[in-house]
Amino acid sequence: MFLNMRIIAIYMFMMASVSSALGQMPRAFFYQAEIRNSDGSHVKDSVHLVTFTLYDAASGGNVLFTQTGQEAIRNGILSAAIGRPNPLPDSLLFTKPYYLGISIDTYSEIQPRTALNSAPYSLHSALTRSLTQDAIIAPEILPKFFPAIGPAGGDLIGSYPSPKVVALQSKPVANISPTINSALQWNDSVWTPTPFPGPVAFHVFGSGESIQQVGSYYPIKSYDVNDPSCFNYNNDFEISRGTFIVPRSGIYHFDAYLKGLPNSPERIALSVDGNARNVMNFIQIGSHTWQHGELGQWQYSVTIALQAGQKVQLVYSPAITDLHADFSGFRIR
Repeated sequence: MFLNMRIIAIYMFMMASVSSALGQMPRAFFYQAEIRNSDGSHVKDSVHLVTFTLYDAASGGNVLFTQTGQEAIRNGILSAAIGRPNPLPDSLLFTKPYYLGISIDTYSEIQPRTALNSAPYSLHSALTRSLTQDAIIAPEILPKFFPAIGPAGGDLIGSYPSPKVVALQSKPVANISPTINSALQWNDSVWTPTPFPGPVAFHVFGSGESIQQVGSYYPIKSYDVNDPSCFNYNNDFEISRGTFIVPRSGIYHFDAYLKGLPNSPERIALSVDGNARNVMNFIQIGSHTWQHGELGQWQYSVTIALQAGQKVQLVYSPAITDLHADFSGFRIR
């Protein structure tokens, strides 16, 4: 049935468990071969009873080790670990040539036998085999560190061991000392140390009726950041003016939560540079009608593209008394 066997690879691997004594280390090597039928076609995917035999001669000779087990052939390739589950005996010193014979099912051993290559012989080393656990390796044979010396090149100038970086990927780096929290930024001509931008975010409380109109809208009269839940990174929100000054162009998200007495605001808007934009999505909390003295509550949110330097205010219409707002915003990207 089996015409030939072409060796794909034979190499040694050691098992994962390594005991403290060299003689107790499991020993095996991995074997892989191409198996063909008598007509030259690959053997179909199947499982076969395979016997591996190690000899000390290319023909005849002595049997040194035998292993028999069910092995899978996939895509015409037979792969097996020789020495598993039973490891190769310590009597196999791999100090002389060994030959591997293979037979499949009831067929005779495929000829010729395969001479083992160098990989399994790494199971033996005349030097390491004689070492004990407390062996000391002489310092002169240990790997040594050789410091770099001589002139630098490429993106570096000067000499080793302390050259200077003057470029990144051949793009020049500015001769500017960086500051804390700086990062190199490319400005289309040179890499320059640039302070890493901090977060852009605020959360403030506002209250009171405003008499200063923005078109037909009214901004919140005053804001407070003293509450523990409030914050105002980099003071981008001007408390006295109730205005957020956009520090960097990008996409921003704003949320507003308002509550007040009846005569509730009919419109809530985000004013950008004095132009009220009725773009805030409306979510009303509670009933649409209120009895005298009851509070109405509204929640709004919007995501919008803004340019650096633009001025943003939360505004409403018409003017009402005793209005309170919880206003927050942050830069998405």
